[in-house]
Amino acid sequence: MEQKTSSFDRALGAWDILVIAFGAMIGWGWVVSTGTWIQDGGILTVIIGAAGILLIVASTITGSVSTLAPQPSLAQIRARRSRQCWLSPS
Repeated sequence: MEQKTSSFDRALGAWDILVIAFGAMIGWGWVVSTGTWIQDGGILTVIIGAAGILLIVASTITGSVSTLAPQPSLAQIRARRSRQCWLSPS
């Protein structure tokens, strides 16, 4: 009896599947926990906390990605110029 050969290659290993499953559990946890957070701390506390977490994540990602840029962006050039004193010779 001949075995069928598939044209699909196995792309995900055991570690990849474990990481995806763990991320799905953690990722869904904040949605489930939001009701308890609102009951305990109130809606304003949840909004402030979520905004703080989102800012930390966004700034971490932006910092990581900006180090990969081979040439300085316009924002980086402006930031460097703004830190220089107008009296400095350079």
